[in-house]
Amino acid sequence: MTDQENILAQFPTINSLYGKVVRDDLARSVSKFPLARLIKIKHLKYLAGVDFLLSDSQGIPGFEAVIRDSFNPESFYDTLTTLQFSELLKQNRYEILEIFGSSGNFPRPDIKFRLSDKVAYAECKHIVGSDDIMNDLQEHFEERVSPFIVHVTVPSGILYKSSVGRIIAEVECKIEKKQAAKDLSVESIETPGVATCELHPRRSGGKGPTGLSVLRSFEKIGPGLFRQRIEQCLSDARRQLNAFPEDCGFLFIDSDLVKLSSNEMDTLLYGNQVVEHRLDVAMQKPEWKRLEKAQRAGQYELLTEKGFIPKHTSNKMNGLFLDECYDKISSMTFVDISKRVYGYPNPFGDHVKISAHLILARPHFPLSSSWIDDVLSRNRASAQASA
Repeated sequence: MTDQENILAQFPTINSLYGKVVRDDLARSVSKFPLARLIKIKHLKYLAGVDFLLSDSQGIPGFEAVIRDSFNPESFYDTLTTLQFSELLKQNRYEILEIFGSSGNFPRPDIKFRLSDKVAYAECKHIVGSDDIMNDLQEHFEERVSPFIVHVTVPSGILYKSSVGRIIAEVECKIEKKQAAKDLSVESIETPGVATCELHPRRSGGKGPTGLSVLRSFEKIGPGLFRQRIEQCLSDARRQLNAFPEDCGFLFIDSDLVKLSSNEMDTLLYGNQVVEHRLDVAMQKPEWKRLEKAQRAGQYELLTEKGFIPKHTSNKMNGLFLDECYDKISSMTFVDISKRVYGYPNPFGDHVKISAHLILARPHFPLSSSWIDDVLSRNRASAQASA
């Protein structure tokens, strides 16, 4: 038994569900399946977390169909995101009624669960940033021996994890075809809405690790790009949730974007707050002459900071939740780069009263480092107790 097979054997649930897929992929010169790649780099702690999550999810209706979907490398991380949020709901004592695979053309979200006396549905999304994209692409192509260099242009700094798989799959397919035909010409590969890639022959003419370069830097990630991505997530969720008009609908997002904070999300959903200091109100006060004297002495900032000159706060009314097309989404649950969980109820949602505090507890987010540490600690304690 090889070292990699020994690692696989340490994780019984992964071995049971994915053993054949992983072993076949490990036998390739370049591994495409995420679990095989994790085994190759010996990411044992994370693999232990995945193994526990899979084991704990096996009894959920629909689990088998979701696992079948995840045999496709492009769908694996989407499946993992669904299981992570299912586990989060279970930690908050909700009953998971079903999770859904992607088979069929009927639109439907990822999770069906019981909320009080109602049935609720949730759509799950995972968004990643440019650093994650580059790491995944570099990790893959540095193991790939070919006569080519790959140039990648990604118009947006944000992609779903599955989009990375699409880039890899389409480039791999083209490399294999060109090698079989002994064709070393330059070729462009378009992945609509994701990236543009070009294959260039190595100058030496021989084979070696497939080089990877970025033709231009990723665009600066700012509020405009955040808004575009979150709006896309909301629109996708609305489309899936509209299939169940009588039931509660939720959107869950796991974000790996460093700059997309809870405060940024608050602004995107509810709108920008504008603060104006009301001199006209202050002028009506008996103390105005003293305030005016302090202003002339250069103390305006201190006067406003301490509230001597009152302020008026208003909303620019540009929050995404103001769009009535998102009323089906009762709330959004957002997980930031540090894996902290935040809830954002939609004040205009169809089921506002029961959605304001969906995640009551503040547990460790499944597959975060702290969650895995907790799982491993409990497993060790259980093993010692039964010894």
